Amino acid sequence: MTRFPTVDERRKRTRLEQGLSKGKVLVHLDPRHSDVEVPEAFRNDPALALNFSHQFPFANTTVGPFSIDAFLSFGGERFQCSIPYGSVFCVTEVASNDATWFP
Repeated sequence: MTRFPTVDERRKRTRLEQGLSKGKVLVHLDPRHSDVEVPEAFRNDPALALNFSHQFPFANTTVGPFSIDAFLSFGGERFQCSIPYGSVFCVTEVASNDATWFP
């Protein structure tokens, strides 16, 4: 990629990193957004919430400059998810239920 992350992308990444440092986060997203990689069964939902944690075994959660990526389990099947920050509209810390909404 030949660009730098936008202010919005940096804000969401920072919030995700803060939440993940405390435990599990629930990422609310629009899976219809381009470049979202989730199982096909969820691609047409207007809103999807996924749990991310550095503590999930074998998830290999990576908070990158443009997306959060991890191997997540869906009905016992693992899927490599990639969630661009542009698709994220809320991040919730599961333990405290502290939610941050993004326009």
